[in-house]
Amino acid sequence: MIASVTTLKASEHEHQATVFEWAGLQETRWPVLKLLHSIPNGGGRGKPFITKAGKRLPPLLAVKLKREGLRPGIPDIHLPAPRGPFCGLYIEMKAEDGKVSDKQKEMIPLLRAEGNFVRVCYSSREAIKIILDYIRLPLPRNHILNLPIKLIAEEAEEE
Repeated sequence: MIASVTTLKASEHEHQATVFEWAGLQETRWPVLKLLHSIPNGGGRGKPFITKAGKRLPPLLAVKLKREGLRPGIPDIHLPAPRGPFCGLYIEMKAEDGKVSDKQKEMIPLLRAEGNFVRVCYSSREAIKIILDYIRLPLPRNHILNLPIKLIAEEAEEE
């Protein structure tokens, strides 16, 4: 049974954990949900790196993550699966009273300009609805599953 996040003051972490618990239970029905993943982010502008659970990371680990490509402002949840006119889905989770940061205000339009569907969600229920609406969109016309077998074989030979 999915943990119910019903309190008005549920944290961003609690909402996001509920989304992933739901997704894990839905993978048989929607195999694409196996690709759904979180993107650890936080900190920035000289602030310590704080996880969604409110834990402060050791400074050396925070430095390591930044060196490995951690980018402040990237949304919390990503589904790298094309649907409709979009090449992927990003969801930024916020608590009910959460605010979008300046870095997020910078990154969200960039992600949209690259063909991604991006939404800020303030509850697990809202995020789950967005995910379901997104994965129910049709595959793009040029998706490999919609290409003729002959064309796929020709592309494989070129590699």
